[in-house]
Amino acid sequence: MPNARRMPTSILVLSKINYLIDAGFDVMDRLGDFDISFILLTHWHPDHSAGLFRLRWSVKPVTVYAPEGGLNSEIKREPRNLQIKFIKPYQELKIEDIKITVIPLSHNIESLGYLIDDGDSRIAILFDGKGLAEKEIDMVKSMEVNLALIDATYAPNSYSLYHNNVDEALDIGYKIKAERIVLTHIAHHNMPFTELTSYIRKFRNVVLAHDNMTLNT
Repeated sequence: MPNARRMPTSILVLSKINYLIDAGFDVMDRLGDFDISFILLTHWHPDHSAGLFRLRWSVKPVTVYAPEGGLNSEIKREPRNLQIKFIKPYQELKIEDIKITVIPLSHNIESLGYLIDDGDSRIAILFDGKGLAEKEIDMVKSMEVNLALIDATYAPNSYSLYHNNVDEALDIGYKIKAERIVLTHIAHHNMPFTELTSYIRKFRNVVLAHDNMTLNT
């Protein structure tokens, strides 16, 4: 089943301008003919950034907004057509009509979340990371997000220092009062896809991410 393969994280956002959130290994196979204006990188772990090795050969320059911590040495030495711009927590970006607020996430390397407001919808990107501090919970809640994509790497009742389990992700989603909660970054050793789908049915406004999923806001 293709939707149970749990491929690396990449999200293509089709908005007033098109952009990527993270660039997993297989990102070029998914882009097709879409032009992207920029990339928001959450962190430099390979499952989120390895696609940059192919994207750096793009015909035109591609701006990548990313944390400085954990920067890949090969990308640093030879970025080619990648224009890396380092960003920090609580920084605000304005790219055309899109407002992006950067927030810190707790992970084993520097990891950033993104609050994105394009004027029509508001999205919270909350992966990779464990939990969410009260300050950030209040920030996201005040934004009244339509959609929150939250790290739910591990099965319910599992424990990790650096990733949420499914129940911890749900708790974050309800604390920030997201209209819809999308559980994402599901590990291979989480529950089987069909069992996990069954498990979350008892929760309101929650969906489980899968490969090639399309979401409307």
